[in-house]
This record gives sequence, C-alpha cells and structure tokens, in this order.
Amino acid sequence: MRILFIPLLFLAMGCSAPEDITGKARDLGIFLCESSFTNTLSELVSNQNIPLLVEIDTNIISELYKYSEEFWQDYAVVAYEEESRPSNSAPSHTILLKSKDRDILSIHLRYDPSLKKFYILNFFSFLDY
Repeated sequence: MRILFIPLLFLAMGCSAPEDITGKARDLGIFLCESSFTNTLSELVSNQNIPLLVEIDTNIISELYKYSEEFWQDYAVVAYEEESRPSNSAPSHTILLKSKDRDILSIHLRYDPSLKKFYILNFFSFLDY
C-alpha cells in the first residue's frame, strides 16, 4: 500500500488544474463594479496596483463611476470566452456588467498568460445618459 501511495503523490504534485481564465475575467468584473461604488478606482490607477489588469484607461473609469449608483443597488457580472482568433489584438474574453435586469457595459479583454493579467481592448455602454 505504501508503494502505491508515493507514486500517486508525485503524480498529483506534477499535475496542476488548468487556469480558470474566464473565472478571473468574472472576478475582474466584480472588482470593477465594487471599486466604482467604493470610489477606489482612481486610487488604484495612481498607484498602478490593479489586480488582474495590466493598466486601466481614464475613459473606462469615468464610465464605471457614471454607473456606480446602479452597481451599488444591484449588479451582476457575466464573463465568457471569445472564439479564438489568431490575432493578438482580438479579445480573448468579454465581461458584461449588469444592473438589475439590464446590461450596462460590455468590456473586451485580452489575457496575457505571461503576466497573468488582462488588457482592456475596448468597451461600450448599452445606456445613453
């Protein structure tokens, strides 16, 4: 019994679960929503300490702050993987930020496996204020 246990232990140590990048994208969406209504996005930008993001643009910060009241009341984040394309400029994931039952923002991301972070490629709002 002991002989079987040792090889299985080494086998388990050598195998690692695949990285859940879509889960990380969802976590990023949750972070962005919560940071918008706690007013911490600007602070993160000045410190360049943004979890899961390589960098963030001031335009998306303005959009997130614009909808912070709606995210405060109720929000949901849907993340999904895009169809793979051979281009580095193509999104790998999209996150959809929702408030109650309506869509607010769609954010296209590209994951960089070497940095283990996302680039925000573009975003658009579903609402016209």
